[in-house]
Amino acid sequence: SKAILLDEGKPQFSGLDEERDNPAFVLHVMDDDGENIEQITFNQSHDLDPLVTDSGTIVFSRWDNAGQTRNNGVNLYRVNPDGTGLSYLYGRHSHDSVYDSSDVQYLNPRTTDTGALLVQLRPFESADYASVPAEVSVDQYVEADLRVDGSAGSGQRTLVEGAGFDGEPSLQGSYSSMSPLLDGTGRYLVSWTPCRLQNIASEQIVNCTEERLNSEDFQPASPVYGLWLLDVASGTQRPVVQPIEGQQFDEAVLLKPRPLETFLPE
Repeated sequence: SKAILLDEGKPQFSGLDEERDNPAFVLHVMDDDGENIEQITFNQSHDLDPLVTDSGTIVFSRWDNAGQTRNNGVNLYRVNPDGTGLSYLYGRHSHDSVYDSSDVQYLNPRTTDTGALLVQLRPFESADYASVPAEVSVDQYVEADLRVDGSAGSGQRTLVEGAGFDGEPSLQGSYSSMSPLLDGTGRYLVSWTPCRLQNIASEQIVNCTEERLNSEDFQPASPVYGLWLLDVASGTQRPVVQPIEGQQFDEAVLLKPRPLETFLPE
């Protein structure tokens, strides 16, 4: 950003967030050889997780914090590859859309077989990496309970009910990331940990039971995320990479041939 500002004859400054101790991530495009880097979004807070959709537009997670005194949160936005057409998409007033939580942020949007967007709902800070995977219908809704035309509805669907989240263990275990297979089956490659507790007195790590979850003798143990193949329709999942104590397997990437997205010229 300093080089661009200097070329434009403007004062140089570092792109830092509001706390002025971290660089603010924003979106850029470039040639396939890394040349001709061009900044396409401008935000004092972070712009994250860009997804090029089939229509050619870019959906991303924007931290709406600059100059605001309320509704601080990470929401979904859309922009063209040349930086034009920036518009709000979803989530500004839906940060309480997960039961018993008022601090979920809309992160890591991904394409799904159904045409809805898969998002990971997380708090701003987390010690257990857990998220709530959900599908949002951004074509018809602007909020979890509000359609584009202003009428009420339900534009958000949690893929796995009752999973552990925000430090609260669950018999369902916890999900860290999800990646759709995009093969028409509705399956996902997921990073998942079983529910684990630690006996406070003996420090022994054990599996969760209802009795242990309700006991004051146990506390949540460190997660062990492995990779699993989740079939949402049947509610089953199979191991792909078994978890290993002290290691976390997260955000696996699926490689497969597929059509290129629509090209949007400048």
